[in-house]
Amino acid sequence: MAFSIRMEGLQDLNKRLHDLPGKVNRKIVRGALLRGIKPLESRILGNLEWLLATRGSDSWRRPKGREPGDLMRSIGHRIVTYRNGLTAAWVGPSWPMGAHGVFLEYGTVKQDAKPFMRPAWDLMISRVESEINARVKELMMKEA
Repeated sequence: MAFSIRMEGLQDLNKRLHDLPGKVNRKIVRGALLRGIKPLESRILGNLEWLLATRGSDSWRRPKGREPGDLMRSIGHRIVTYRNGLTAAWVGPSWPMGAHGVFLEYGTVKQDAKPFMRPAWDLMISRVESEINARVKELMMKEA
């Protein structure tokens, strides 16, 4: 599940970030993203734990070849910096162990959707943004 955050009103901060050397810039951006996505990752795990604990007998069933807890263990994050300098964060189930998380989130022809990622995103977006902003400012002051 991919989401995007675009922060407005940070032109001065953005200019200062681009003026910093590449390694320092990456360190600040990656550190800020990591701090911002950790609470989101925790909320996704909490939602999934609750969902799996409260499911009924007619609810979602584990795919063949999967062990109990595979989906929970697959929830994680990844931060990637591309050649063009863009840094992106990804939070959710990893492939292939958690691939069935997509079917649980969106449902299938035979199974209703049981979202656990989108509600976490909706609840945590403002906290994610504020954590990222705070961490960028903190690291900028430290590096400057």
